[in-house]
Amino acid sequence: MKVQLIKQYYNKLSPSIKASFWFTVCSIVQRGIALITVPIFTRILSKEEYGEFSLYQSWYQVILIISTLNLAADVLNNVFTKYSKSERYKIISSFQSLATLIVMCCIILVNTFYSSIHHVVKLPLFVINLLLVQCLMYSALKFWTMEQRYDYKYIKLVIVTIVIAILNPLLGLLLVHSYSEKGLARIISVCVIDICFGVFFYLYNLKKGRLIYNREYWRYGISFNLPLLPNYLSGIILGLADRIMIGYYCSNSDVAIYSVAYAISIVMNIVTTSINASLIPWIYKSCKNKNYKAIKDVSTKIILIVALISLIPSIFAPEIIYIMGSSQYMSAIWVVPSISSSVYIMFVASLYISIQLFFESKITVTITSVTAAVANLVLNYFLIPKYGFIVAGYTTLVSYIIYLVLHYVFNQIICKKEDVNNPFDNRIIIISTLIFLVVLGILTFGYMYSILRYSIIVFTVIILFIGRNKILKEIKSFISLKKK
Repeated sequence: MKVQLIKQYYNKLSPSIKASFWFTVCSIVQRGIALITVPIFTRILSKEEYGEFSLYQSWYQVILIISTLNLAADVLNNVFTKYSKSERYKIISSFQSLATLIVMCCIILVNTFYSSIHHVVKLPLFVINLLLVQCLMYSALKFWTMEQRYDYKYIKLVIVTIVIAILNPLLGLLLVHSYSEKGLARIISVCVIDICFGVFFYLYNLKKGRLIYNREYWRYGISFNLPLLPNYLSGIILGLADRIMIGYYCSNSDVAIYSVAYAISIVMNIVTTSINASLIPWIYKSCKNKNYKAIKDVSTKIILIVALISLIPSIFAPEIIYIMGSSQYMSAIWVVPSISSSVYIMFVASLYISIQLFFESKITVTITSVTAAVANLVLNYFLIPKYGFIVAGYTTLVSYIIYLVLHYVFNQIICKKEDVNNPFDNRIIIISTLIFLVVLGILTFGYMYSILRYSIIVFTVIILFIGRNKILKEIKSFISLKKK
C-alpha cells in the first residue's frame, strides 16, 4: 500500500522535480563509488603509484578547460535558451569540431615541446597524449549530458552515468592486477572508459548536428567562454593546485597522502551540494519577493548545522584515514582539519555568491576567484618547498578565507547599491566561523593526545543528544523549502 502511494505521489511530480531528484541520486552514487574505491586502490597501489594517479587527475581538470575552452559548460545554457532545438544540435556539432581543432593543436604543441612541458607536468608523453584525447571525448559526452539535463531527460543520463561510475573502478582493478606499472594501468583504465563512451557520443553529436564549421557559432563560443577561462581556471587552481605543486616540489608519495585526506571532502561536498540544491533556488525566490528576513533566519540555522557536520571528519580523522588508506597514510590526519574548514568556508561563500549572481554581478565573482587563486599559488610557491605537503592544506584554507572575506565585502557593496537589507546575519557568521576554526585547532592538537580528542567526542555527542529535537526540527523545516 505504501509503495503504491509513493508511486502515485511520484507520478504527480513535475518533470523538473523528477529530473532534479534523479540527478541528485546520480551524483551521490557517482561520488559514493569514487569514495568507496579509494581504500581499495590505496592498498593495491604503492604510495608512489597512487600519487602518480592523483597527479594525473589534477592535471586532467586543468587541461580539460584549456584544451576545450570548456565549451561543454555554461555557454550551452545560453545556447539552449536562445536557439531552437534544431539549431542547438548544429551549434553542439560545431562547438565539438572547434574543441577538436584546439585539442589537435595542443597535441602538436605537446609533442613538439615535450621536454619543457615534462619539467612542469611530470607525466609521460604517452599519458599526456591520451589525456588530451580523453578531454575531447569527455567533452563530447558532456555536450550530450548538458542537453539531456536542460530537457529533463534523466533516464538515459542516469543509466549512462552509473554504468560509467561502475565500469571505471572495475576496469581499473582488472588492469592494475594485469600490469606491473600499476599507477599507469589505473590512469589508462580511466582514459579508456571516457574515450570509449566519448567516441559514441562524439559520432552521435556529429550525426545530429551535421555541421563542422560555422563562423558565427565559433565566434559566439569563443567570445563567451574565453573571458570566463580565468574564472574556470581559478576554481580549479583553488581545488587542485596544491596537489600539482606537491608533485612538483615534493614527491608522488606525498601527493598520494594528501589526496587520501582530500577524498574525505567528497562526502562533505555531497552534503553541501545537496543543501545548496534546495537552498540557493529558494534564496533566489526570496530575493525576488524581497523576503530578506526569511533568508537571514534560515541561512543562520543552516550555517550552524553545516559547521557541526564539518567538524565530524576532523573529530574522527585518525580512524577515517586508517580505513581510507592504511597506516602508511596516517600523516594525512594533519591535513584533514584544513580541508574540513575549506569546505565549510566555501559553503558560506556560496551564500554570498548567490546574492551577487542574483543581481548579475558576475565581475565580482571573477575578481574574487582570481585573487584567491593567485594567493594560493603564491603561498604554495613559498611554503611547500620549505614545510612540505602538510602546509598545502593550510595555504588553501588561507586562500579560501581571502575568498570568503572578498565575497563578504562585495556582498555589502551590492546590498548597499541595490538598496536592500543584508540577507545574512554577518555577526553570527563571523562568530560561528571563528569558533569553528578554534575548535578545529584544538582537535588538531588533540591528535597527539587521545584523551583530549575522545573528551571532545563525548562532549559533542552529549550536546547533539540534548539538542536532537531542535536539530531535527530545523532539518525538517529546511527540507520543506523545496515545497515552497
